[in-house]
Amino acid sequence: MISRVMKWFNNISIRYKLFISFLAVITLPICLFLIVNMYYTSNEAEQRTYYSLGQVQSQTKSLLEYKAESLKNLLDMLVLNDTLVEISTKGNEYYADNIGFWMDDNGKLTKVFYINQYFPDIASHTFYMRSGLASVVETDEYKRLSTVEDSAWFRQLIENGNKVQWVRGIGGEQTISAVKSIINTQDLSNISGIISLDIPVSVLRATLDKSLFTESTSAYIVNSANEVICSSKNTTGTNYPGLLSFIESGKGAQPGKGWVNERISGEDFVLGSEEIANTDWRFVLAIPYRDIRMVGDKTRQQMLLILLIVAPLTLPLSFVVSASVTKRIHKLIMHMNKVVDGNFNVGILPANNDEIGQLTRNFNYMLTKMSMLIDEKFKMGQEMKSLELKSLQAQINPHFLYNTLDLIDWISVKDNSIQASKLVKAMSRFYKLSLSNGKDIVTIENEIEHVKTYVQIQNMRFENKINLLIDIPDTIYNCLIPKIILQPLVENSILHGILERSGESGTIGIQAEILDHDIRLIIHDDGAGMSNKILSYIPRGVATNESHGYGVQNIDERLKLYYGSGYGLSYKSEEGKGTTVEIRIKAIHKEEGKENQLHIT
Repeated sequence: MISRVMKWFNNISIRYKLFISFLAVITLPICLFLIVNMYYTSNEAEQRTYYSLGQVQSQTKSLLEYKAESLKNLLDMLVLNDTLVEISTKGNEYYADNIGFWMDDNGKLTKVFYINQYFPDIASHTFYMRSGLASVVETDEYKRLSTVEDSAWFRQLIENGNKVQWVRGIGGEQTISAVKSIINTQDLSNISGIISLDIPVSVLRATLDKSLFTESTSAYIVNSANEVICSSKNTTGTNYPGLLSFIESGKGAQPGKGWVNERISGEDFVLGSEEIANTDWRFVLAIPYRDIRMVGDKTRQQMLLILLIVAPLTLPLSFVVSASVTKRIHKLIMHMNKVVDGNFNVGILPANNDEIGQLTRNFNYMLTKMSMLIDEKFKMGQEMKSLELKSLQAQINPHFLYNTLDLIDWISVKDNSIQASKLVKAMSRFYKLSLSNGKDIVTIENEIEHVKTYVQIQNMRFENKINLLIDIPDTIYNCLIPKIILQPLVENSILHGILERSGESGTIGIQAEILDHDIRLIIHDDGAGMSNKILSYIPRGVATNESHGYGVQNIDERLKLYYGSGYGLSYKSEEGKGTTVEIRIKAIHKEEGKENQLHIT
């Protein structure tokens, strides 16, 4: 996809390239600025939201603590009231014979509990007595202690000692009661009664409702048993089925640990928790994270609106600027097209001092030199053809030709006409392969045939002292290679390797393999070899001794010209054991019907 776009961009006119570039230069910084601005603005808005949430949470916590502290202080005062302590310890027999005593003490208790009128949150109160008034007659305000001794909250109250206990449902399903025990002054290990102050759940709910940051925010009061004893008006049990269960599980935010993110029932929530002093409560605030994100939506929308307004304005500006810049280039191209069509009689364009002016001056200069360059190119072409002919003639080794002709003459003298015929045919085949119909690039199969023919002729000369072994996969034979690469190296192996060893006979092996996208050709002989000192004289692994026949030193340079500096020849040799030449070229297969597919790089 990217390459297709780049190809399209490279093929459009420079006018449209400049138009797109100017448009990008103007638009991209604006877009980048808006994106960065939206990012930081959104983060800042989110931080402000968290700060506001913290303030709301802190204020609600303070209000709940104030209410709890007020009830605690009232309970502390009531359980120490002499009248309550005295009446809670009076025996049943005290009231049994005289109803007037009961009425008198009832009036005293009414006066004591009248103080509750100054606490509007208190809906009712209950005085549980082990004996006293309730033992004679129970009312809504006076009850026997035995009626609650089997309850869980009573046992919890006894375990917690002389502390305020917060219980839901004692004074009714929609009430929360603060209870505290009265110590028996006659037996400090026991209690003589319990005072319960009942406040409606609606009072706490009204406080929680003030903490609702958004319409979807939920607030809870959870006790130490992870029971929700009160929640805000928008009960989340309906809107978010899993939220209530999650909070009652005790997971999520811990008191004083700040805000945490939780995913509940497929919705992301931000949870915060704070402990309420003088209670076993914790105040939990749950806000859908989407509500927090919505705070920054307005800013983002404003930024996008600015982008939508600015972007269209950049289009005509970019077009006008690009058209102004490319106007002179267009004129220059028109003149160049005339020259391409062969019309050199074009007017001289005015040239300014900018880059386009420099192009114009250079174009005018080239027009005046064009004829000279054409003539020079024609002469150079003639010289190149002459050099190619000389190079082709130089490829034929005159010494080898003379030696072969002498051999033919010697064989003919001995009247061995059949052997002479074979030699002449081999000689013809050798030079036909050398010339290759004027082609510079041949197949590896052609090169191997060239080597075989050469070795055949040499074996006629040296009485079959050279054994040639070829081990090349069929898939490599069709690969391309510059011509006359292998034969000079084989010639070098024969003349300066095998014929210089004792016995003047030996074996030459040619192997080939494909490594990745390259071909590695190896020519090995078991000739005399050479010392490291002599080997070091070979620059880039190529011998420089002109007596080696064909200029072997040129082979490495030719290969590097065709394939690059990473290709060419490398030598290994050991005295008395032979020499190995490695030829590395690119693996390029010959395509059907195509020639000269390999070019100088």
